[in-house]
Amino acid sequence: MIWNIPYSTLRKLETTKDTRQSNPSLESEPTLTSISHKQDSVLERALAGSDYTLYYHAGGPLFAKKHNVRPILDQKDFAEMCQMNDFVHDNINRFIGLCVDAPICMSLWKYCSRGTLKSVINRGNITMDAFFVFSLMRDIIAGIDAIQRSFLQQHGRLTS
Repeated sequence: MIWNIPYSTLRKLETTKDTRQSNPSLESEPTLTSISHKQDSVLERALAGSDYTLYYHAGGPLFAKKHNVRPILDQKDFAEMCQMNDFVHDNINRFIGLCVDAPICMSLWKYCSRGTLKSVINRGNITMDAFFVFSLMRDIIAGIDAIQRSFLQQHGRLTS
């Protein structure tokens, strides 16, 4: 089950600079700053007090969303998780899997260096000209359309 990610294979990414980062060649564990120097302070603020954590798994960083419930999954759910893991689209963040053997259950998602759409807009450091807004709307519509045409057929909780 490719979607079932064992907790033992996840390594938590550090989001603050520490003494190991003064000499990157000596680092044995990946750190957020070794992945993206610019995103360090932005991610620290975004992750502080949230239900998200950063982990490193199978050659890349992941976002992990913590869930306070432990799901009871059957064969139908297993098949859907495999389909979700296989579902790839340019305008949709990729689902990597679930980690159900962790102290708290987590859903794992591809790490996006730019952050979420909400965080990009809220940062306020981009110019929202007509072309940008048009492109943004087109990409959102393409993502929703891809979900509705897929096996999922619904997008869940879409908010403005």
